[in-house]
Amino acid sequence: MAASLTTRQVENVTVIDAAGRIVIGESATALQALLRRLTAEEHKRIVLNLGGVSFMDSAGIGELVGCYASASRKGTKIKICELTRRVSDLFQVTHIYNILDIYQREEDALQSFRQPR
Repeated sequence: MAASLTTRQVENVTVIDAAGRIVIGESATALQALLRRLTAEEHKRIVLNLGGVSFMDSAGIGELVGCYASASRKGTKIKICELTRRVSDLFQVTHIYNILDIYQREEDALQSFRQPR
C-alpha cells in the first residue's frame, strides 16, 4: 500500500496522519513535499502521527530527518508519535531516536506544545 497523508488541525497544531509504506519514490517524496509546504505556509507546530505506517525504508528516514532539520532551522517544531513496532525498531537500529522528538501517544506530542517554555 502506498502512503496516505492527511492533515487536520488540533488547536494550533497541524497533525499529519500517515498510513501505508513510506519508501523510496512517490511516498517519501510526498511526505517531503507536504512537510516543506506546511513549513513554507508558516505552520510552526506539526505532529506527524506514524501510527498507520507499516514500513519505512532508508529513503523515508532520510526524507524525514532532512525535513525535520530544515523545518527546525525555520523555527518549525515537528514531533513524531504513534510509532508502529516495525518503525520503532527501525528508528532504534538507526539511532533516529537521538535526533527526532518522538512521543508514544499523539496526546503526549500535543501536550508537549502546551507546556510553557
